Amino acid sequence: MDTTPQTNSNAVLCIVLGTVAMVIPIIGIVTGIMGIVYYRKAKAAIAKTGEAGEGIAITGLVFSIVGLALQILIILSIIAFFGFIMLGIIAESA
Repeated sequence: MDTTPQTNSNAVLCIVLGTVAMVIPIIGIVTGIMGIVYYRKAKAAIAKTGEAGEGIAITGLVFSIVGLALQILIILSIIAFFGFIMLGIIAESA
C-alpha cells in the first residue's frame, strides 16, 4: 500500500489562483487575494492533518503576491498614461 500523504486541496487551489493572478489582467486582483486566503487555509489544514502540499502552498502564495504586484503596476501605469494624456490636452488648450 502507498503511504504517501495526500496533497492538500487548498494548496493546489492556492497555486492555481496565484497563477491566474499573474496571467489574467484585472481578474488577477481578485484571484491574487483569494490565493493568499487559501494559502492561510492550506497552511492551517496541513498543520492539523499532516497532509502534503506545504511547498505547493508557499509557491501559490508567492505567485499570488507577484500577481497582485503586477496587477497594481498595470493599473497604476494605465492611470499614469491617461493622466499624462489629459495633462497634455489641458496644456495644449491653455
